[in-house]
Amino acid sequence: ALAKFYKENSTAYDVVGLANYITELDASLATIQGKIAELKTLISDKETEIAENVLKNDGVVYAAELDIQLKLKHSRIADIKDLHRVLKSKYLQSDIGSTYISIRKDLIKGKLVLFCGTPCQCEALSNFLKSYKCNSEHLILIDFICHGVPSQLFFDKSIQEWERRHKTRIKSFSFREKVIDYKTEAGL
Repeated sequence: ALAKFYKENSTAYDVVGLANYITELDASLATIQGKIAELKTLISDKETEIAENVLKNDGVVYAAELDIQLKLKHSRIADIKDLHRVLKSKYLQSDIGSTYISIRKDLIKGKLVLFCGTPCQCEALSNFLKSYKCNSEHLILIDFICHGVPSQLFFDKSIQEWERRHKTRIKSFSFREKVIDYKTEAGL
């Protein structure tokens, strides 16, 4: 973008022009970021709506949640009051554990099953079910764009370093907090 500006303006050192151009870029970027945030909210709302409908129809939801040790694992949700545990964004590799086996058992029982995960987790689940010739007619898969995620070990080490530096213990963690001013919210 700056190269284009320099090519279009014979005075490469036109500071006022450059500042105006950067201001326009900032405004465009803010608009784009706002639209992306709106889209993410719409997608998140739709996923929540699907999960609620599955649970209201005696189905189950499998999705990732951070446990009390801050370990990300896939959990089975059968009650709508527990859905909040799996709703927030998480940017780590989740431990699938025996999730695929549990999903297979639920499908054999005829339950409606919603699985939320990375594209590779959804593909792995599909392959697992095919290998057992399991009918996946009642399976809903929701995957999301994945640009690669850090490991649990990396996250653990980051948390340990933060705790060491600040001489305090982290009891919960949110990857995407919607609080605008953390100082006001924290009473600082």
